[in-house]
Amino acid sequence: MRAESAFSSQRSFGLLWAAVDLSSLGGWLLLPAVVAWGYQGHESAATVSVLLLAWFFPAFALRPLANAIANGRSGKAVAIVALLARAAALLPLMNARGDDTLASVGVALALSGMAAAFAEASFGPFLRSLASGKQLEAAEGAMANGKLLAMIAGGAASTALYVAGALQAVAPAGIAAIVLSAALLLLARFPGSNSTTQQSNGGNGPLSVQRGLLLSLRHPALQEASAVKLVAALATGGILVPQVAYMILGVFTAPENVGLIISAQGVGMLVASATYRFVADRYPRNSLVALALGLASCGIFAFTLSGSIAGAMAFSLAIGAGLGVLSRSLFDLQTSVAGAERSASISDGLGWAAEAPALLSMIALGPLTDLLSPRLALALSAVILATLALYAFGAITKEK
Repeated sequence: MRAESAFSSQRSFGLLWAAVDLSSLGGWLLLPAVVAWGYQGHESAATVSVLLLAWFFPAFALRPLANAIANGRSGKAVAIVALLARAAALLPLMNARGDDTLASVGVALALSGMAAAFAEASFGPFLRSLASGKQLEAAEGAMANGKLLAMIAGGAASTALYVAGALQAVAPAGIAAIVLSAALLLLARFPGSNSTTQQSNGGNGPLSVQRGLLLSLRHPALQEASAVKLVAALATGGILVPQVAYMILGVFTAPENVGLIISAQGVGMLVASATYRFVADRYPRNSLVALALGLASCGIFAFTLSGSIAGAMAFSLAIGAGLGVLSRSLFDLQTSVAGAERSASISDGLGWAAEAPALLSMIALGPLTDLLSPRLALALSAVILATLALYAFGAITKEK
């Protein structure tokens, strides 16, 4: 009976892993095409900002409510319906061609973002119903790496379809991936769990977002790390906007390459994830934070000087590696301070809070790109990260 139960859990985890990755793949397939279409069709980085805001703000606003609903006993049904609703909301993108479709694309992205909030909020409770302790930690790592693989594959596939002259296939491919994600969830079985079990596993209960955020802000050792994460999100949350403008505005004049820089950043983050433990065992955590911020800042600066797609991809990889090391370092800090049981709640709360400055970055960098230039907008982001790196380095020196 135990063997049968273990097999069922492994099978369900495999289905959940694939479902999460396909859901992410659908978004990453569409993102390069949407931002390139927005800038190329309207010659305005502010338009790209509006599209990204329409896409991501609803998910941010609905996250606490979505978390509460996702922990109910009908969580699986909610997730499947939400994924199908997300796919249906994206159908207008299949006919997005002219200027008159901007409003319909914005509405489609907003509705998709609303549905995505409820689908993604369910994935955490599903995973925590299948694993606990060290197994849960390993499973969460596998999930995170799977999302990075989806980011890499989505960006590359979007570029491949663009180059092949099959741009109109991007939207159907993204929608199909999301529908398939819902089908895989339907086949999986997740044991029922009450709120006590979820909390003991560090789960995201109805108040997880608020509780996790309060934990990160109340603990003295986490306050500084939380501030670093929020400022870094402000610096990097919207850099795709000036990156797209830089690539299309007479530098490479090739919108299909947008997917390649997204893939390159994903590769950098995956490399950082794979090698982090090796590096972390040899260098102090605070030093890694300063180095990660410095690497990401240098990558953004160098991107503004790149004159080839190969250079842009290399510098995007450096940006991804820096941000990947930063994320892992801060996560390790919160786990060591708050313990594994509270770490998931802190990640939920702080991750949600970090979306606010990221959204502000999206809003600001579009008009700044139009008003100044893509290079100056990217340089501003790099300066913020560099200042943060110097602050982190100063803190290390002070400790010594």
